[in-house]
Amino acid sequence: MRLHRLRLSAIGPFRDATELDLATFGNTGLFLIEGPTGSGKSTILDAISFALYGKPAQSQASIERLKSHHVPIGTEPAVELVFETQRGRYRIRRTAPYERPKKRGTGTLPVRMQVWLYRLTDPDDLDGGELISNNLGDAEDEITRAVGLSHGQFVQTVLLPQGEFANFLTAKTETKRDLLQKLFGTEVVQRTQLALIEGRQQAERERKRSVEAVRGAINAFAGATDLDEERVAEVIEAAERGVAEPLIELIAAEEHRLLETVIAARSALQDAERDRGEAEAQWQVATELQQRRELRSRLRTQLQLLLGDAANQQAVEDELAAAERALLVTSAADGLRMALAELQRGQAAETAARAELAARLAGRRAAEREPEAADLAAADDRSLRRAASVAATLLGRLDADLAREQALADHRKRQQQWQTELDEQRCLVGQADRALAELPARRQQLREQLAEAERAAARRPVLAAERDRAYLRLQAARKAEVAAVEAAQEKLIAQELFDSEVRAEQRLTLLRQQWRASIASQLGLALQAGDPCAVCGSVEHPKPARPGADAVSQQQLEQAERDFTALRQQVETRRVQLGELQAELVQLQLAAEQLPADKAQLTLDEVSSELDELSALADEVPGLQEELHELDAGAQQLERLAAEARSIAARREQDLAHVMAQIERDEQSVQQARAGYDSVAERLAALSSELVAVEAAADAAERSRAALVTATAAGEVLQQALDQAGFDGEAAWQASVRTPEQVERLRGQVRTYREQVTAIRSRLAEADLADPVLDSEPADLAALASAFERANAAMQLAVEQHGVAVDRAAAAQRLAERVQAALQDSAAVLSRTAPAVRLGNLVAGLGDNRLKMEFTTFVLVRRFAEVLAAANMQLHRISQGRYQLEHTDARTGSAKSGLNVRVLDSHTGRPRDPATLSGGETFYVSLALALGLADVVRAESGGIELGTLFIDEGFGTLDADVLDDVIQVLDGLRDGGRAVGIVSHVSELKLRIADRIKVIRAVDGTSRLLATV
Repeated sequence: MRLHRLRLSAIGPFRDATELDLATFGNTGLFLIEGPTGSGKSTILDAISFALYGKPAQSQASIERLKSHHVPIGTEPAVELVFETQRGRYRIRRTAPYERPKKRGTGTLPVRMQVWLYRLTDPDDLDGGELISNNLGDAEDEITRAVGLSHGQFVQTVLLPQGEFANFLTAKTETKRDLLQKLFGTEVVQRTQLALIEGRQQAERERKRSVEAVRGAINAFAGATDLDEERVAEVIEAAERGVAEPLIELIAAEEHRLLETVIAARSALQDAERDRGEAEAQWQVATELQQRRELRSRLRTQLQLLLGDAANQQAVEDELAAAERALLVTSAADGLRMALAELQRGQAAETAARAELAARLAGRRAAEREPEAADLAAADDRSLRRAASVAATLLGRLDADLAREQALADHRKRQQQWQTELDEQRCLVGQADRALAELPARRQQLREQLAEAERAAARRPVLAAERDRAYLRLQAARKAEVAAVEAAQEKLIAQELFDSEVRAEQRLTLLRQQWRASIASQLGLALQAGDPCAVCGSVEHPKPARPGADAVSQQQLEQAERDFTALRQQVETRRVQLGELQAELVQLQLAAEQLPADKAQLTLDEVSSELDELSALADEVPGLQEELHELDAGAQQLERLAAEARSIAARREQDLAHVMAQIERDEQSVQQARAGYDSVAERLAALSSELVAVEAAADAAERSRAALVTATAAGEVLQQALDQAGFDGEAAWQASVRTPEQVERLRGQVRTYREQVTAIRSRLAEADLADPVLDSEPADLAALASAFERANAAMQLAVEQHGVAVDRAAAAQRLAERVQAALQDSAAVLSRTAPAVRLGNLVAGLGDNRLKMEFTTFVLVRRFAEVLAAANMQLHRISQGRYQLEHTDARTGSAKSGLNVRVLDSHTGRPRDPATLSGGETFYVSLALALGLADVVRAESGGIELGTLFIDEGFGTLDADVLDDVIQVLDGLRDGGRAVGIVSHVSELKLRIADRIKVIRAVDGTSRLLATV
C-alpha cells in the first residue's frame, strides 16, 4: 500500500485547507514529521486513519479531536486521501460529524459522517475517478477489501501510533493470527477451519437438540406423573450419558402406579355412588314419615278436643230426644185442629224448602253435578237426610284442603322472597365477576404508570446531573465570551510583535545570504603576494575578490543574530502568554461544548423543565403503589363477596326447590278439592249452604208428613204418643216442649258432632296413619339432608378424581412413548455426529489436540518463524547482538498456543518475556518485528503490499548509539522501495534525516505544513 496525497480542511489545528504530497516522500524512502508538541504531528496519522476507517489511529482517542476549534460553527471538517494498493488506485473523501446552524430559526443541527470513495483510472488525474460508493457501510467494506487490513491490523503494520507501538509484540495468539492471516492470504485455511468448526457446531446443536428433546420428554413425563425432582434429575443425567435403563424402569413403575391409581379411583367412585343412593333414600323416607306424623298429630288433637266435649254433647242429645217426644205429644194434644193447621204450614214450608233446595242444586258447579242431583229436590225426607249426611262428611274432608289453600299464600310469599334474594345474590355475583374482569386491565394500566414513574425516578438523578452540567456549561460559556474578547485584544497586541519577528528573520536571512556571498571578498582582502591561499593553498593570486557595496561583515551578522535572538525570546514569551490565554479560551469553550451563552441558557432551561416534569412524574410513585395495593385488596374483597353470594344463592336454590315442591303438592290437592270452584273456601260455602237447604227440605217434608199423620190419627195417636214418649204427665211434657227451630238447632249440633268424630276416626284408621312405624323415634331430617349433600359432594369429587387418574394415565402413556422415541433419536444423533465433533475439536485446538493449537495457527507458525528470522536480522544490528526473538508454543493459563514470542538475552543466556523490556528496548524490538513482518509480506506472492510505514514517537527513549543503528536500519529500506515516516520532536533526528515535513504552529494555535525534500 502506498499513499500519494493527503488533503485536510478544518481538521485539528489545520484550520485552512492543507495538502501534503506523500508520493514525493515515498520515493525518498525515509522522512521526518517534526514540530512542537501539540502542533498537530499525530493529527496527520489520525487523518490518514480517519480517511480510511472513520476513526483516529489511537484506539482510545475520540473522533472529536479531529474537529478544528479554530473555525466557525458549521464549517465542514474533511479529509481526502489518495492511495494505491494491489487492487488499484483510490481517492476517498470523508467528513467528520459536526454541527451546522439551522436554516430557519436559531440553534444548530447535527450532521453525520459522510464518505465518497472513487476508483482512479487516470494516474495523472487525482481529482477525478469513478464513484464507487457514498454509503458508509459499503465504503468500509470496499476499503477493507482494497487495503486487506482492518483498522486494528492497519495500526499494527502501517501506522504505529504513539502509545500502541508494541501492541503486535505483546498481542495474544488470536490477534497475531488474524493479522498474519490477512497479510499472508491464508483465508482458505481459515475457511476450511471454520467449515469444520461449523460442522462440529452443527453436530453439537443437533446433539443439544436431541438431548433437549430427551430432557423435555422426561420433564413432561415427570410433570404428568408428579415425580420427585431429585429422581427426575438422576434419570435425566443418566439418559444424557446414554444410560437408559433407570429411565425405562422408572417409566414402567410409574405406569403401573398410575394404573393402580385408576383402579382405586374407579372403586372409590362406585362406593361414592352407592353411598349417595342410600343417603338420598333415607332422607326421602324420613321426610315422608315426618309429614304423616304431623298429619296424625293434628287429627288426634282435633279428636281429643271433640271427645273432651262429649258430656255437653250428651246433654244436647237428651234435650233433643225429650223435645222430639214432646213434639209428638203436643201434636196429639192440640187435637186435630192444630194438626190440620200444622199440616197446612208444614206443606207450605216443605214447598218453600224444596224450592230453595232446587235453586241451590241448580247452582252447583259442573264438576259436582250428579245425575240424581236433579231428583233430590223431589226426594222424601229420608233421602234428603241421607244426602245431608253425605254433604256433611264431604265438608269435613274439605277442611284440610281449606287449610292447605290458606297456606299456599304463605308458601308463595316465601317463594317470591327467596327468589328475590336468589336474584339479588346472583346479581351480586355478576357484579363482582364483572368488576374482577375489569381489574386486570386497570392493574396493568397502574403497573405501566408505576413503571413509567419509576423510570422517571431512576432518570431524575441523571437529569439532575445533566442540569448541573448544563449550568456549568452556561458559566463556562459566559466566561468564554469574556476570555474571547481578551484573547482578541491580546492577539492584536502580539501580532505586531510577531510581524516584527518575521521581518527580523527575513532581514537576518538576507544578511546571511549577503555574508555568505561576501566571504570570498573577505578572504581576498586577507591575501598577500607569496602567502598560500587558505582555501586552495596557491601562492599566486591573480584575481582576488574585493568587497562590494552590499558586503556584510562577520560582526554585522553576529550583531543581527543577537538582535534576532533577543526579539525571538520576546516573541516566544508573548507566544506562550497568548497560547496560555488561547488554551484557557479553548478549555472554556470545551467546557461550554462550543455553545454560546444564550444557547447554553436555553439548554439549561430545557433540561430544568424536563427535570421538573420528571420530578412531578416520579412523585406519583408512592400514590400509584398505594393505589395498586388497594386494587389488589379490593380484588380479594370482591372474591370473598362473590364466594359468599354464591354460597347464599346455593342455599336459596335448595330452599326454593323445597318450597316449590310443597306448593306443587298442595296445589294439586287444592285443585282437586276445588272441583271447579275458584277456591276451596268458595266450595265449602256453597256446600254448607246446600247442606242447610237439604236439611231444611228434609225437616219440612218430615213436618208435613207428621202433620198428615197427626191429622189423620190425632185422637188415636195422642195417648199413644204420650205413652210412647214416656211422659208421666202434662208437666213433664210441658218441660220438654221446644220450638221447631230449637229442635233443628239441637239436631244440627248433634249431627255435626257425630260427623266430625266419625270423619277423624275414619282418617286415623286409614293405613298410612295407622302404620306402626309412625310411633318410632323421628329421624333427624337436617342430619340426613346434610349426609345426602356430603355423599353427593363425595361422589362428585370421586368422579373428578377418577377422570384425573384416567387422564394422567393416558397422558403418561403418551409421554412415555415420546421419551422412548427421543432416546432412540438421541442415540442415533450421538453416533452420527461423533466424527464431525472430533474433527471440529481438533482444528479448533480442543479435545484431543495436545498442543491446544488451532489449524490456522499451525499453518501460520512457519510464516511467523520467517517473520521472526527477518526481524532478528534487524534486531541483531540494533541491539548489537544482545537480543533475539524466539517463537514459543508455551501457553499462559487457558489461552491457546501457537504465536507467542519471547526474547533471548545473550547477556544472561535466558529467555525473557517482552513485558520485562525497558521502554527503549520495547521500542526497537517492536520496530524490528514490524520491519521483519513487512519484509516477509513483501516476499510472499499474493500477500499484502506494505510499502509505507509510519512510526509515531518512541525515539526519545533511545540513546545516541542505538538511535544511529535504528536510523541506519530504516535508511536501508530505501533499497527495497519502501518509505518510512517518523513522527518525532527529537532534535537529533533533524540532523540525521534531510527529508522533512515541518508542522509550523501560529500564534493563534493553528498550524500549517512546510515540506522539505
